[in-house]
Amino acid sequence: MIDGGLVTVTRMTWLSMVPLPQSGLTRRNQWRDSGHSDPLLISSYCIKNRSSLGTEWVSTDNLEEDGGQQQSSGELDEELWDRVEGVRHKLTRILNPAKLTPFLRQCKAIDEQDEDEVLNSTQYPLRISKAGRLLDILRGRGQRGLQAFMECLEFYHPGEYTQLTGRRPTQRCSMLVDEEGPEGLTQFLLLEVRKLREQLRSSRQCERRLSQRCRLEELKNRLMEAEKQAEGKTIYAAPVKTESRASFCPVITPTVPELPCIKTPREAGADTQALLDILQQDRREAAEQRQELCSTITRLQGELESTEAHRDKLVSQCEQLRVKVRTLQLDWETEQKRSVSYFNQIMELERERDQALRSRDSLQLEYTDCLLDKDRLRKQVIELQASLDALKRDRELERERQKEEELAREKGCPHCSHLCPFSNDHCYELCCSLRASEPDMTMCGSPLSDGSHRFQRKVTHRSLVIAYHPY
Repeated sequence: MIDGGLVTVTRMTWLSMVPLPQSGLTRRNQWRDSGHSDPLLISSYCIKNRSSLGTEWVSTDNLEEDGGQQQSSGELDEELWDRVEGVRHKLTRILNPAKLTPFLRQCKAIDEQDEDEVLNSTQYPLRISKAGRLLDILRGRGQRGLQAFMECLEFYHPGEYTQLTGRRPTQRCSMLVDEEGPEGLTQFLLLEVRKLREQLRSSRQCERRLSQRCRLEELKNRLMEAEKQAEGKTIYAAPVKTESRASFCPVITPTVPELPCIKTPREAGADTQALLDILQQDRREAAEQRQELCSTITRLQGELESTEAHRDKLVSQCEQLRVKVRTLQLDWETEQKRSVSYFNQIMELERERDQALRSRDSLQLEYTDCLLDKDRLRKQVIELQASLDALKRDRELERERQKEEELAREKGCPHCSHLCPFSNDHCYELCCSLRASEPDMTMCGSPLSDGSHRFQRKVTHRSLVIAYHPY
């Protein structure tokens, strides 16, 4: 029975995950509304309709109602779409087009172009606008789009499905898988199997108790009939003691054979004795069965106690593991925060390092500029020093020349001393001619004198440079 319950839940799960065709879904709802609550019958009925109709979605023209009234499918679709438009604002906020488009593609309600337009179009950047565009596309698909949209609502949003259609959703397992994952579905199936086990156990116990009561009443009735027949037809038959009736256990299973008709007192006494022997045998068997049941109950109670102890142990271990998991989670969060702080510190240090490197590079550039300025100024100093030395030499030479001229003037020329100072005659000796020509050359700035001075300056500058930079 456990396997049967698991198969039932598994079939219900498979049925909830498989998209049924339109006519198959309508027939399944009609079957469910008609009072059939067996999930195996519903699933087999829907699967038969699905196998007969194929995987294509078939549109119907008319739907039969209980009152016999018929409406066209177009009017029903428009009425349902009007309800959808009435809650459009709410639907666009809760619908997720990325989750709905695969199912709609499977139902052939939309194609690849529509899916790309809804999910990747730049005209609809927000999820609300994408959901609105998806509703418009589905409305343009007619009956197929409406049926696929209702299936999606039944899958993912059962509350809105109930609000629009007035019916409860029947597909629950797919929602469990989406919301809680495979673990939640496993827990749900285990709970359902456990409930089915408890229901089966209680039904078996009730059935066993009822069968025991029926057998006991049947035996009592047969015994009373036998006593009446024995008392009415013989006076020698011993009365049947009432203690034998009160000592029967409610678990007596063997049946008492029907007594033959008593014709003579001796035969009636023999039959009564045989009946008493049979009842005594049944009593002994019932006592043995009772003893066996008591031993079985004792054994089961021991197993139950050991199971409860094991369960308590597992519960304590589970609590310890939960505490450990919580501790590890807190440690992990602490380590994560610490690693984040370390990472932030490292990033701060990297920024400081980059800033220090940039400062060092700027200082190196400034130092290089200073060195270049220093070399340039040093060259200027050397040039100025050279020019200063040249000027000093020129000054010394000028001073010596002036001294020589003064001495020459003081001494006078020996060749022209005999000439009269008031005469117009001139001395044409070499000393007088050189003396007369030197002022003229100096005042005219002859190129010979300038070249000699420049040559002397260049030689002095080179000697100073070599002296300052020996290598």
